[in-house]
Amino acid sequence: MDTSLEKTLEGLELQDLIEVQDKVAELLKSRQKEEKKSLIEQIREMADKAGLEIDNVVWADEIKRKQKSRKLYPPKYYNPQNPTQTWTGLGRQPSWIKEHLAKHGNLTALLLPEEKQ
Repeated sequence: MDTSLEKTLEGLELQDLIEVQDKVAELLKSRQKEEKKSLIEQIREMADKAGLEIDNVVWADEIKRKQKSRKLYPPKYYNPQNPTQTWTGLGRQPSWIKEHLAKHGNLTALLLPEEKQ
């Protein structure tokens, strides 16, 4: 940092330093916004020259990431009244789990046979 600027800042009162800090934050935000606009325009021009649409260039990786499949977890619990209803034990509890917990207090009876081992 410039030593004369440093000396000037050191000579300021606390309130003045706070005002300088606020002004610098505003300027920084403004410059970053301008820089972003400039970069977007440069990317747009480069995409046009290459005969591409900017969305295909900029968001291609993001789209691929979103298409990545999520890991599937096997069911851990089942509903004795309706064995087709199962739950992995992750996420929100189905209503039949909540009802069972209210009546019996634990999930042990609802474990699938392979989970009881």
